[in-house]
Amino acid sequence: MIGHGTQFEIETGTPGTYTAIDGVLSVDFGSNKVDALDNTDMGVVGSKRTYEGGLENSGDVTIKINVKPGNASQTFLFTSKDGAAHNMKVIYPGNVRTKSFSGIILSIDESIPDDKLPTYTAKVQISGAVTVS
Repeated sequence: MIGHGTQFEIETGTPGTYTAIDGVLSVDFGSNKVDALDNTDMGVVGSKRTYEGGLENSGDVTIKINVKPGNASQTFLFTSKDGAAHNMKVIYPGNVRTKSFSGIILSIDESIPDDKLPTYTAKVQISGAVTVS
């Protein structure tokens, strides 16, 4: 399966209504991580630290997008960078799978290379669990 046809969508504010962001080139999910809490105390035998698992971070998402000046969906992406958590989803080609999550758009960077189209790179911090359906 190739990624061509994948959609990245953000909920519009009306529950269950999403806007697909135009020009998406790639969607990269960062790995989830568990905090390692140092629980070493003076009673531990030897000189090695010991740890226990803490809270899990569901990771992040990086979305690379071709810049389309004046595009309404890309404008919506920028207005969604407001520090609030928004419902988002990634729909795989042919609707074979959907990943839904709440996330905060941390940053949107722009790259204007000499020999390629300009792009945006949006970084999203996932808040809570990712649901796969």
